[in-house]
Amino acid sequence: MINRLKLFTLFVLLLAGLSIAPVNAHAQQSGCPVIVQNALALTEQICSVTGRNQVCYGNINITSQPQPNVQNFVFNAPGDITNITDIQNMTLSRLDEATNVWGVALMRLQANLPGTLPGQNVSILAFGDVQFQDISSQAFIFQSGIGDAPCAGAPQSGILVQTPEGAGLVNMTVNGVNVALGSTAFMQAQPSQQMTINLINGQGLIGAQGQVASLPGGNSLSVPMTSNLQPGGAPGSIQPLDFNTLQGLPLDTLNNLDMMSTAGGQSTSQQQQQQPAQPCTVRANRDGVLLHVGPGVNRGVLGTMPNNTDIPVIGKNNANDGSLWYRLDKSVAAPGSAANEVWVAAENVTTMGACDQVGDADAPPIIVRPSQPQQTEEPSPSATEDPNAGSGMGEPFISFTSNRDFVNANRPCVRIMWSTENIESVFFEGRGVVGNSEERVCPTKTTTYTLLVNLRDGTQQTRTITIRYESIGTPDPYG
Repeated sequence: MINRLKLFTLFVLLLAGLSIAPVNAHAQQSGCPVIVQNALALTEQICSVTGRNQVCYGNINITSQPQPNVQNFVFNAPGDITNITDIQNMTLSRLDEATNVWGVALMRLQANLPGTLPGQNVSILAFGDVQFQDISSQAFIFQSGIGDAPCAGAPQSGILVQTPEGAGLVNMTVNGVNVALGSTAFMQAQPSQQMTINLINGQGLIGAQGQVASLPGGNSLSVPMTSNLQPGGAPGSIQPLDFNTLQGLPLDTLNNLDMMSTAGGQSTSQQQQQQPAQPCTVRANRDGVLLHVGPGVNRGVLGTMPNNTDIPVIGKNNANDGSLWYRLDKSVAAPGSAANEVWVAAENVTTMGACDQVGDADAPPIIVRPSQPQQTEEPSPSATEDPNAGSGMGEPFISFTSNRDFVNANRPCVRIMWSTENIESVFFEGRGVVGNSEERVCPTKTTTYTLLVNLRDGTQQTRTITIRYESIGTPDPYG
């Protein structure tokens, strides 16, 4: 990677007709080039320990706002490192010679890289007039200045994105555009204008508005952007790189940071070596992540994972289909559950800390409930679904009804009820629920509701109810 980037940097300088002679000694001591040089050197020194799905405050000035309900948020000085899921938005400062500021930040994202390879991340170095929002392990929204390099030694504002060498194409969503990179790219974006991907080397696939463009290294393309930084059209035509755009890009800084990460952070200051490994924790990467009693989607569902909560991992195991699952600390993940263990699929969480060092954990046995044909009384909701049951005997029974099939302005709500027996797990509108229950819904238009039931033989059955919305009606005392 070092040789690849250094050769390309030299190639850029030669083609652009730029002088590579030493800079005047006085210019090295003050002004714009020195601000850039010092900011990048500081970022290399203090951000080498940035972990997966974390962001590092590299150089002043950066302002940020935490997500709601995030406590003890600290991200206001160089060297501060926080989880990307804690940040609601982040704004970097453009270069200002009068105040000696030039915002620089380093992010390391998992993207779609396997959780078993925590040392491999997508590195994103942001600098200058850049704003981020809605950052996750696989997606973010950003905008940047363009054509705003303040001096010959400084780059334009934007973000450098580099994927791990040998990892193939790595998928992300940037401003709603599907971006698959196996390479290094410089990206800029402005609302109501366009997002431009300058692919310095490697290869890429860029998808928007149902169309995908193949982007070879040494070229660029743009995607139209709406006012809220979403795709406003399909990817444009492929153009040769504009080397003026690439002037001054901190390719060596990004490459050095990646080399430190790959080597366990052993920089000249040995910062990474001095810090103990952080315990592995996971956080839901979306709403409604399901918790199970064992590894595998066929195991009983306990409920959903709390949002914006870092949960310690105490073991891992592979399900029968080969997917990786983490055993969680029950006291944090599901303190009120009657189940003995709590598990979550690795694909549904963002990992932080030394998750590669988590030991294997045995999967809990599947408990079979014997059928009881002599039972005549109606089972209670708590007896309908055994959270530790993985298979059982008896024919499945599924009932899905409502007290009325329409709503209107005067009768705005209905009750939807379900009852099940001899099943594995039940989901109403994608949420794990108990086997016998009901919900009151108040749709504002004709809506179809779905009950998904996982059976113990590994198959699924669905039931649907459509509630019509009518314009007039009379009051319903049971609505």
